[in-house]
Amino acid sequence: MYSAHAAQHHYHFQLGEFDNIDQKTKTITLAALYDESGHTILPERHVHYDHLVIAIGSISNDFNTPGVKENCYFLDSTQQAQRFQHSLLDGFTRLHQDDNQQQALNIAIVGGGATGVELSAELYHVSNLLKLYGLTNMSPKRLHIHLIEAGPRILPALPERIASSAKRELLKLGVHVREHTQVKEATKYGFITKDDEQIEADIMVWAAGVKALILLKIWGFLSLLLIIKFG
Repeated sequence: MYSAHAAQHHYHFQLGEFDNIDQKTKTITLAALYDESGHTILPERHVHYDHLVIAIGSISNDFNTPGVKENCYFLDSTQQAQRFQHSLLDGFTRLHQDDNQQQALNIAIVGGGATGVELSAELYHVSNLLKLYGLTNMSPKRLHIHLIEAGPRILPALPERIASSAKRELLKLGVHVREHTQVKEATKYGFITKDDEQIEADIMVWAAGVKALILLKIWGFLSLLLIIKFG
């Protein structure tokens, strides 16, 4: 697919895994590519450049907030999204077994950007669809969502009129939109705000921003460090 796109748009595509970079010679090394039997498909290659653009993605930024890594779900990868999905379905299933309509599933989402806003709305749509899958005790009324944003408004990257419209729609769905609310800690029971308010939650999602996968540091010369492992 990428090869076809490259041919149509006049650039060269190289299949391979990044292995090393030599800034003095302006060369990156691509590791050899092997098939399932261990036979070489492509050998190690060296690609020269004049200007290098690194666009290898990002990860969630927890801003070193205590308890976030241990208690929150992130949505950086397919595996993380699947973990969140399983937890969500488990919560819905447990709630379905409880005939007490006052019992609800509490979900708190930190981050009022595009991810947090879209997730908040979609969760209410999902709760409506569950009846089609036999969870007849479920309804949006049994879902309590807190969308927590530290800044003055959600969707800060978009014009204010769009953010205001999105907020109105979320409020109609039943989302508790908490602006000007900074989280200082996450526990297994929920989030604690800067004002020492506890926002209780059964499921916590952290979508408060991202950080780069690479760090640039000057040690007499500019070196590029790849973060291989996090946490």
